[in-house]
Amino acid sequence: MLLPHHPNILHCPVFRGRSSILIPDIDFNDPVYIEITDLSGFENCKSLTRLFYIVFSDYLMTPLEMKQIQKNGQLKYYISQRNGGPTIDYLRSAIYEKNDTVYVSSGMLGYHQTFWDHTKRMNVKRPNSLVTHFNQMKSYIRKHSVMKFSNERKFFIGNELHFSLSQDMYRLGGVFEESIG
Repeated sequence: MLLPHHPNILHCPVFRGRSSILIPDIDFNDPVYIEITDLSGFENCKSLTRLFYIVFSDYLMTPLEMKQIQKNGQLKYYISQRNGGPTIDYLRSAIYEKNDTVYVSSGMLGYHQTFWDHTKRMNVKRPNSLVTHFNQMKSYIRKHSVMKFSNERKFFIGNELHFSLSQDMYRLGGVFEESIG
């Protein structure tokens, strides 16, 4: 699901009263990732990365796998995407400037059909409850957005951004820089 900019996904009712976490896709100094459980934690991390992994306790089957890398002479750890979980992947849009024009990039909400279960050492199909949570988030986004098309791609623009675009405050960037219907 392509999302150039959309309502804050954390306001979606699917998060209320459920055990869920967001995990930022950043480099870590130790093989332990940050678990974000509230809006303030998200606000503190969103300047560090655009990509977050969403995990609900009712479908988490294995911890996310972390791998080591050497970066600038230091040992760092990162989450190996699709290894452990499973997760719903949330890529936030970003605002950037190019040639004196301010753009908003696309974002994405999605999941993989399978994930690597490192305890069983095999690919495993994602559980149905993950799809249920994803569909609830998708429904929330659709209710609070305007649907548009670009080069046969369907995407959703959050109502606030849609207003800002109508006031020429931003332009859609990336894959959406071409004409939009």
